Amino acid sequence: MENETETVFESGSRDAYRKEIGQQMVRGAAVAAAVVFGPILFIYAIYLIGLLLPPESKEADDPTPDSFSQVVIEPAVEMAASSAFDGRGDRAGLFRV
Repeated sequence: MENETETVFESGSRDAYRKEIGQQMVRGAAVAAAVVFGPILFIYAIYLIGLLLPPESKEADDPTPDSFSQVVIEPAVEMAASSAFDGRGDRAGLFRV
């Protein structure tokens, strides 16, 4: 390429085309490797840091023991559940108008 501003497509050289295409494929492969292996390496780094912690820190009690055991019952659901059976053992109470 005689002129520095001349693009690969203007030169018409097969070698220039191959070089440009090869560079783009290598860049794409590098981006794909970063996307695939980046999160894997991040999780592995956290795992390695966890190995450095003392065993007592892994056996500690949950700081929020009741956070997952709370059950919220909506008032409408509770009312429907209590009036679902009318004493005869069937679900006639669900279809009352």
